[in-house]
Amino acid sequence: KIIELDPHEIGIWIGYIKLHEEPLESIIKRDSWKNIPRVPIFELPEVYDHKYVLIDGHARQDAAVKTHSLLPCNLYIRGELIDIVKDGLAPFGYQDQCSKESFYKKIVALYLLYEKNPIAYSMLNQ
Repeated sequence: KIIELDPHEIGIWIGYIKLHEEPLESIIKRDSWKNIPRVPIFELPEVYDHKYVLIDGHARQDAAVKTHSLLPCNLYIRGELIDIVKDGLAPFGYQDQCSKESFYKKIVALYLLYEKNPIAYSMLNQ
């Protein structure tokens, strides 16, 4: 499902943001989101602080926050096949695991770990 969201509704789980040759904020201000792939997200149960969790696209989420714009997203349900080519997504590290039930659980666990203690989480990933 293709949607546009306030980036503040989306929880992240990693502190690493890929730097681009030209800052994404500049590209978005100049060209909008037309040439930038949508980000894949999962919906979270209501008990969490955010409504959604990012699967991939931390730099794009950050750029949406900085430009005060809506973030173009693809919303997936747990276990749904994520086809990066068909869905027009940027390749990401976990793409081989994404249709497995354990993938959803892994993303939610990473989100919870990051939300609880982002500093400790970033030290684990150095």
